[in-house]
Amino acid sequence: MSWLKFFSAGAGALTTIIHRSVCKLLLSIFSIVLLLPLSAHADQTYIAVGALYSSIDNEYTYQLDVGKYTKEHFEDKDYGWYLALGHELNDLLSLELSYQDFGKAKRLSQQAPHLQTPHDYSAGIESIAASVLLSRQLTGYLSAHIKAGFEYWRASAELVAIFSPVALYPVDPSFNDKHSGTDPFFAVGIGYTGAQGHDLIAEYTFHKFEDIEVDALSLSVRFRF
Repeated sequence: MSWLKFFSAGAGALTTIIHRSVCKLLLSIFSIVLLLPLSAHADQTYIAVGALYSSIDNEYTYQLDVGKYTKEHFEDKDYGWYLALGHELNDLLSLELSYQDFGKAKRLSQQAPHLQTPHDYSAGIESIAASVLLSRQLTGYLSAHIKAGFEYWRASAELVAIFSPVALYPVDPSFNDKHSGTDPFFAVGIGYTGAQGHDLIAEYTFHKFEDIEVDALSLSVRFRF
């Protein structure tokens, strides 16, 4: 194994350990907050609308030759949007349904000259989630929350091979795939309540969809009614 492969494997293992540690930390906080005394009943419904900034860490496999496949890894960033409907049972506990469009990860052949078969790749990701929020008021205007739940996600991936007009290839690695699944996700956030009673929410979420990991930052406005 070369030094490059050794360090790459080490970096991958370290990333996995960090993500698992973050998940364990969130679950621990979640358990501790559940033991705290409940506040007065809020009993309000809200909607939230916002924008997402996503870092998409992706792996994909394609056919390089007859009986030969290769796996590629890359990271891309994109913008998306977020919509949620929630109900505050009390000042501590809320239930929420949400829709997330994480944008699209793209890798163009000119951005990766090392590719054995030049190609353009893209993957669009969206999800519908059900979650529980635990919130604490920090000051009169600031609050913090953690969120945990499950989401049904869909990913549409497309690879378009770029062939030379005079070259002959035994296989065409192009594909257009759709996959879906259900996985847990975790989030932490902070909110600011304005003069009109509306909240400005900043939130970090971590998602894993098979070979795709997404770290997302969102900024949204919450309206109560």
